[in-house]
Amino acid sequence: MPYFHGVKWQRPVRWAIGSVLGVVLLLATAGALLHIPVVQSRVAAYLADSAGAAWGLDVQIGATRLAWWRAELDVEEVHVKSAQGVQLLDLKHASLRGWHFGNRMYFSRIHIAHGEVNAAAWAAWSEGLPAGGSSTVWHIDHLDLQQVRVVWETDTLEAATLLHAVQIADLGGTGDSLYATVTAASGSLAPVRFARTHLPAAGPWNLKGTFQLGKESAHVVLDTLTIDRMACAADVQARSTGTSCTVACRSSGGLARWVRPWLPHALAGAALDEPFALQASALLADERWEVQDIAFDLGDGLLSLANAEVRGIASEVAATKGTLRAAPYTLSNWLAANGSPLPDNAAPWMRSAARHSSVWSLSGTWNSAAYEVTLGPEEWKGGPAPRASVAWNGAACSWRCENLPVQD
Repeated sequence: MPYFHGVKWQRPVRWAIGSVLGVVLLLATAGALLHIPVVQSRVAAYLADSAGAAWGLDVQIGATRLAWWRAELDVEEVHVKSAQGVQLLDLKHASLRGWHFGNRMYFSRIHIAHGEVNAAAWAAWSEGLPAGGSSTVWHIDHLDLQQVRVVWETDTLEAATLLHAVQIADLGGTGDSLYATVTAASGSLAPVRFARTHLPAAGPWNLKGTFQLGKESAHVVLDTLTIDRMACAADVQARSTGTSCTVACRSSGGLARWVRPWLPHALAGAALDEPFALQASALLADERWEVQDIAFDLGDGLLSLANAEVRGIASEVAATKGTLRAAPYTLSNWLAANGSPLPDNAAPWMRSAARHSSVWSLSGTWNSAAYEVTLGPEEWKGGPAPRASVAWNGAACSWRCENLPVQD
């Protein structure tokens, strides 16, 4: 019998071969057992119990189908409750496709369908988590949600939205950071109760945008957000040094029903029922803030604001400027149609002004030290154009009127 440094070679070789075969047989047996639905369900239940105990949750999982060689998992009936017995999550179906656990948690696709999420209960549960969040890096290539109801129920606020179909790409984060790209999202918003105030249902909504949230900064881009009769787009960047944003909104009208109980006059409700468009950019740094490039149009030219700007410090307005445009005769007819006609002696002046110019403008600048306001037509037919102005320089006030129109 040959020896290798005084040791027979057959014994270690046989031991190594036997060990490898044993491991292979063990893995094959485990794989075969994991292919059995009953075993899969029991393993899933054990893992759910372990995870729930670690986080102080009661996790229940129904039927489980695992194809571990293809990294595919399907789970039916997922129920999560807090330690106090409050329902946090109730799902009918969830599936995972492709995963990898190394220096980060990676999932290729997660699909969730038919369920309910108690957002307020999750928020209350998360208050007990350690500050700073988990240091685990995680990423999901695709997250699909279908027919998932999200509710928020507290003593002061009750709201619910049904997510019809949501598609999110590149969702992930670590610790206090989160990033996501919402490629398409649609749903419907139920009636809302805020304290003793009840708001009607907004109906269908659609969303598309990107979100990047960090501990000291955030960047949110809403490519489109449509809800009820409004469509909005926004770009918001928040940092520790300040916040900037641009916003554009458009409404097809009919929004007074949302805020009618708080409106000071019926005319305010009539204005909100008109179509309008608004765009502006804002900047906030420390206590100083400014809103620039304000453009607003109400009723397709009934009333408009252009080149407007507002600046302030804390809750005080420091300066403002802009140009307000209106069609006098059209505006007077609109006021009369909504129950607030102009005095009889003002109507002839309006008709005369409208014959010479269809649009008048009111332009002005104001700050704590001085102001100046000018009123006049944008175009004038026949004779010199009328003008009226008033100015104050902090010590004295001056005014001037020229060529005011009379009834003709």
